[in-house]
Amino acid sequence: MTVNPTDDRNYAELNKPLALIILVLGCSFCFLNITLILSDEPHGVLMTLMYAIMAAVALFVTVFWVFDSYRTKVTDSYIAKGEALIHWQDVVETKPSEFSIVVKSATDSVVVNYYAYSDPEALIAKIQELVRRSQVSD
Repeated sequence: MTVNPTDDRNYAELNKPLALIILVLGCSFCFLNITLILSDEPHGVLMTLMYAIMAAVALFVTVFWVFDSYRTKVTDSYIAKGEALIHWQDVVETKPSEFSIVVKSATDSVVVNYYAYSDPEALIAKIQELVRRSQVSD
């Protein structure tokens, strides 16, 4: 059974101000490190390499976090992120933690980082409700 991703309401609405702040901070840190590399101050090859690695890591982590969170979809029928789509009745395990929950089926898993979304408490409650409801209906 295929699911049209526009069928249901998405409860995982990205926290856009937070995403913007993270993008700005990550890009600023990257720019700062590139500026240090290109500055006229003398520094060794190791320091240049360290600045370059920190710039690349900052940019990767920032873009990955925002893009990854943006692709998450939590609906009444399923949870999805990228290519992974899990119908609630197919959930075999959930692993909650302080900042995220991992929802697993027999073939896929989806990690939802609560605080990337505009109403994390409601999202936590909704995911727990959908998991409970699917387990009761089995």
